[in-house]
Amino acid sequence: YCEKPMTSDLASADRVIAAADAKGRKIAVAHQNVYLPQLQEVRRRVADGLIGTLLELRGVGKQDRRGGGEDMLVLGTHLFNTMRCFGGDVSWVSGHVTVNGREIGKGDAREPTEPIGLIAGDAVNAYYSFANGATGSFVSRANQPGTGRGYSLQLVGDAGSVAMRGAGSDFVIARHDYWAPWDGADGWDTIDFAGAINKDGNQDFNKDRNQLVIEDLIDAINSDREPLSSARSARAALEMIHGVYASQIKGERIPVPLSERGHPLEQLRS
Repeated sequence: YCEKPMTSDLASADRVIAAADAKGRKIAVAHQNVYLPQLQEVRRRVADGLIGTLLELRGVGKQDRRGGGEDMLVLGTHLFNTMRCFGGDVSWVSGHVTVNGREIGKGDAREPTEPIGLIAGDAVNAYYSFANGATGSFVSRANQPGTGRGYSLQLVGDAGSVAMRGAGSDFVIARHDYWAPWDGADGWDTIDFAGAINKDGNQDFNKDRNQLVIEDLIDAINSDREPLSSARSARAALEMIHGVYASQIKGERIPVPLSERGHPLEQLRS
């Protein structure tokens, strides 16, 4: 069991996964959202057509003082892991990263306030294509109003939308086949989980998040399966982040998985 990030670059993640596989070990990463029974219930309902065909996944960072690159790595990684829970693997990524209104360049890569690897930029806009046909986006800008209240993920379908607070504590739904808030008819309603049964056969949705991670890891070991948030899924979330930087630096969209496994920002060090 490890706190995120598992590693700061894809090459290191590759080595960690290979070493775990060689020894028959399981690794669970603390992307807690996917362990929440509420989120798994929403996942089932969306798959069953709750909002029709899933078209878009819209992620928004906390956008506090860490907005931009640090927000994308510290908090965005949770959203990216959750996006993959609904959209599956990413096919390609396109990113735009700026600092003080200009494109990032040489000397803009820096260490953040947490020991999590290089970051860059105070504004990030990312666009993703998912294997299931949905598109995804992520945005984070530094020092935006709202003190982090906009931290969220929205699932947009052709028959409605579901939105969740970034930490997975709240879920709401708007049932419509178009979005026209100016007509006053498209309000958001809290999703009712009454009667939903979690994997333990009860309705206890209030367990500690990290307890859920540990319980799932133990079950994964006993059942010889991947944890809900495995080392591979954490690597895929990191790849969504590195792809943004690689796209910005190269000025083109980047296929996933990335062919270059080192940290893209190494070339922008001073």
